[in-house]
Amino acid sequence: MMIKNLLFASMMLVLIPGMIFPVWAAQLDAKVGTKAESAQPTFKFLRTVFIEYPEGGEIADLLKGKDIMINFEADSQTPGISDLITKINDNLLQDLGSTVRVTDLILTYSAHLVGREDSAAIDYKITLVPTITNYVLLEGTDFTASIVDSHWRGISVKTPIVINTSEYGEINVNTPAGFLDKVTPQVYAKLAKTESKKILNIPFIDASGILLQPLSKWHHLFDATGTFADSKRFGYTGDKVVITSFTMGECSIREGCKRETRYEAELELDKKYQIRSVEAPDSANIQLDGYVSSTTIDNTEYFGSSSKIPKESGDTSTGDFPVGIMYGMAGAGAVVAAIVLFWSDRKLKKLKTSQI
Repeated sequence: MMIKNLLFASMMLVLIPGMIFPVWAAQLDAKVGTKAESAQPTFKFLRTVFIEYPEGGEIADLLKGKDIMINFEADSQTPGISDLITKINDNLLQDLGSTVRVTDLILTYSAHLVGREDSAAIDYKITLVPTITNYVLLEGTDFTASIVDSHWRGISVKTPIVINTSEYGEINVNTPAGFLDKVTPQVYAKLAKTESKKILNIPFIDASGILLQPLSKWHHLFDATGTFADSKRFGYTGDKVVITSFTMGECSIREGCKRETRYEAELELDKKYQIRSVEAPDSANIQLDGYVSSTTIDNTEYFGSSSKIPKESGDTSTGDFPVGIMYGMAGAGAVVAAIVLFWSDRKLKKLKTSQI
């Protein structure tokens, strides 16, 4: 019933006349199985850049009538992807303190420039599908919950990511400037001399906003109606399991809608121009097997997954696991902390060895 109500509410939010709501897909969509060795979450980064030239001018002359698209998919065999994997792993270890490691990755890049009479628009869409491992810190038992790392949801890369494609050559896929410099170098050269350069170099790959929203404030629901096919995707064979969904960023009557992120700048060149960057609000949907809720150990958030619904919870949505159900032993926090420290020290030693 709760799931039906949520679906009905989301349909109402799209259909209410006279109101505008974000209709882009979730920026993070993940299915994480505590019995599986790996997971493949999908991160989407969407942004539109507008270049307005109501007075005409040199930039208008260069952009009017343009219709240019770059669209490609890259994997671990594509030059530049291995460097991206290394940068994400460094971010996970050094910035997020996560045990998770990316072992493979697929990147899809799309950028489309359309130049009209008084403005040009560039739509960007970057999709990352990393293969992540080492996210289960403690395996659960009949009496204790599995403890699962949650920090991977906030991956970010601040530096350029240059992918060498067979069709388009080298292109920096992590900023709007990469595409603009590739297809209209004269326009970019003019804009790069102004404050718009900062807007055009804001990285795409930045899910830190998803991490900033505490898991305790996400909506989550237990769904006990999973099929055998659903269970197989979470690493089970021949069993039907409960699936828990965590969501954030959706519109609701209680919390309203998160608005897009905007950056604007007015430029004085041969004429007056304006540049605007509009990015979709952060949103996410993470599904895990079992009765899952959030838990905090040493001021760090984790997912806790149990095969049995906690009697103390009294509800199938929201709320944290009781301490007794989560840990099952007084030293669980110390055990998790030791695992994180051991893994971090191990990776740092490997990093130093590789640099010798």
